[in-house]
Amino acid sequence: MSDIFCGNCLAMMRKIKSNPEGGNGQHHNSYDLFQEAIARGCIICKRFQRLQRLHGKSATILEVRLALSYNYGYEYPMEDDDVKDAALRNGTVQLCLIGEEFAFRDIVPDPQGWAENLFLNLVPIRPEASTVTLTQSNFEAWQTAIPNQALMPTFTDAIKVTRGLGLRYLWIDSLCIIQDSKRDWIYESSRMSNVYKYAHCSIAATASESDMSGLFRTRDPLIGLPMRFDFADITCDLAEEGKKNALEGAYNIHLERTWAYEMDMDAPLAKRAWVVQERLLAPRVLHFAETQLYWECNELHACESWPEGMPQEQFTNVDLKANNPFNLQRELLNANVEYTAFRSSSQVQRSFHVWAQIVQTYSQGQLTQEGDKLVAISALAREMKPLMQCRYLAGHWESDLISQLGWPGYYVHKRASRYRAPSWAWTSMDGRNQTFSRMYDPDERFYPLAEILHVHVDLAGEDEFGLVEGGYLEVRGKLLPATPQIKNREEDYKSGNPLIVLEMVTELRFHQDGREPELEGPFYIMPLSMGMNDDNERMTFNGLMLKPIGVPNVYHRVGSVEPGFGRHFYMDDPIFPFLGNVESSSVLDKSYLREEADVKTFRIV
Repeated sequence: MSDIFCGNCLAMMRKIKSNPEGGNGQHHNSYDLFQEAIARGCIICKRFQRLQRLHGKSATILEVRLALSYNYGYEYPMEDDDVKDAALRNGTVQLCLIGEEFAFRDIVPDPQGWAENLFLNLVPIRPEASTVTLTQSNFEAWQTAIPNQALMPTFTDAIKVTRGLGLRYLWIDSLCIIQDSKRDWIYESSRMSNVYKYAHCSIAATASESDMSGLFRTRDPLIGLPMRFDFADITCDLAEEGKKNALEGAYNIHLERTWAYEMDMDAPLAKRAWVVQERLLAPRVLHFAETQLYWECNELHACESWPEGMPQEQFTNVDLKANNPFNLQRELLNANVEYTAFRSSSQVQRSFHVWAQIVQTYSQGQLTQEGDKLVAISALAREMKPLMQCRYLAGHWESDLISQLGWPGYYVHKRASRYRAPSWAWTSMDGRNQTFSRMYDPDERFYPLAEILHVHVDLAGEDEFGLVEGGYLEVRGKLLPATPQIKNREEDYKSGNPLIVLEMVTELRFHQDGREPELEGPFYIMPLSMGMNDDNERMTFNGLMLKPIGVPNVYHRVGSVEPGFGRHFYMDDPIFPFLGNVESSSVLDKSYLREEADVKTFRIV
C-alpha cells in the first residue's frame, strides 16, 4: 500500500469519516517532500499535482482538501444526516460537486435534405494555426487530392474518427471554405448553421493548439481517470479505537472540477468565440481533451470518468449546451403555446435568458479576425429569431431594446479598430457582456426613461445576421450635461469614475468603454431606465454616456452610467428630480412618473 499512497494521504483518508465535508489543510511540509511522494508513486499526490498545475499555483507548500459525497444531486457540506449516513456507507471520496438532469432535444426538421448523407463536423482550431488551408490558388489541384496531409495530424486524426464511426463525410472549415475569397466566405458563413445542426456529430479538438497537435494524447489513466480502492486495505493496521473513525468498503477518488479545467479554463478550443455556436447547434459533440474524452448532447453531458453524466460542479459551465434555441423550441411546443400568445407570455423572458447565456459565453471568447464578431454568432441568432419574433439588430433584438442598451463599460476591453457595429451595440466592443442576464428582475419594477423612435442598421449584404456597415438609433429622451472626475483610471476602473451632473455631485459613476485613452468632452448622460425594489428606497439606474460627433443632434456612445460598485441610487440623489417623480397611493404602493420637461429627439450612431 506504501507504493500507492503516501503517509500523509493515508492519514487524510483515515480521518475522513470524522469530517466528511472535507477541509483545507497542509498536505506536505515542503514542496520537496511533496515531490518525493510523487516519485514514490503516490496516486493521490499525482492528482493533486495535476490540480496544482491547472490552478497555476506556485511550487510552495501545497494545501489540499479531500471530501466525501454521495451519488448525484447533493453538494457538500452535507447537512442532512441521512445523506451523510448514505455517503459513509457507499459514497465517493472526491474533489468534485454533483449533477443535474438535462433535457432531451427533439429532432430538427430538415427541409433541404442536409441529413440525407451523414457527416461529421470538425470544430476548428485557430485559423492562423492551420498549416494547410483551401485558397483560390490551390482550389483546382485540391479537387483531385489534398497534398501534405502529414502536415496536419489533427485533420488526419479526424478522418480516422470519421471512418471509425462508419461515416463517409467530414466538414473542416479551413478545407471546405476558400479562405482568401470574401465572396465564398460570406456565402458559406450564411449557411453554417445548417452544417452545425445537421451534422451527425461534431469532433472537437479541445486540447489542440494547432492542426499539428492531433486529437489523441498519451496519458496516464491513474491520474486522469477515477480510481477505486477499498478502505479495508488502509485501515487494517489501525487500532480498534482508530477504526471507529475509518471508512469501510470500496470508494472512488477523482479530481475536482474536471469539466471546468479540461473543457473551460484550460482548453485552447474554449477560448475561441467561434466555438460557442458550433457546440450549441450541433446535435452532439465529442471532445478530445487532455486526459480523456468528453461528450455533449441535450440528453447527456459525460466523460470517461463520469460515463452516466457529469456532476454539477461549482464554477463550471457544464450545462452550457442545455441552453440552446432547440431546447427552447421544444419547451414552447411541449407547453402548447401559440406563437401569437408567445410574445405576451413569460416565454419571451426565457428567450432572453437563453440569449443572455449565449452572449455572455461568446463575448468572453477570442476572435482572430475582429471583423468576425457578428458572423461568428450569426448562426445562433438565426435560430433564435423565430423565438424572438422581432428584428435582429447587430447583436440586439428590437423587442425591449431599452433594456439591452446599458451594457457596462467596465467589462469590455476595447472598441474594434475598424467599424463593425454602431457604438450602442455590444458587438462594437471586445469583452464580456452580461447585460441580457440582468433583464426581467422579478424583484424590481422597471421604468424606461427614454423611447426608441426608430432603429436603422445598414447591412453589408442581404443577410440580416451578417456584417454591418452602419446604423443609428433615433431616441426621444433627456441629455444631462456631465463631467467625469477621472483621477486614476486603473484604480477606479470597476467602481467607476465620480460624476458632476448639472453641476451637482451624484452617486452615479461613469464607466468608459474599454481601457482606451482618456476622452475629451463635452459629455452628456442619456438616462435609459430605472428600477424600484420592494422597499421603494433603493433603486437601480442605467444610462449611457454620449459625446457629440460634430453633427447636430448626433452622438456616439463612450461609456455607461450607473451607481458605483456596491452602491445604490436613492430618491434623495440631487439629479433624481430631473428624472421624474414618485407618487404614492399608500406606503407600500408607489409608482414612478417620468419627467417630460426638456426631452429631446436625437440620434446615436
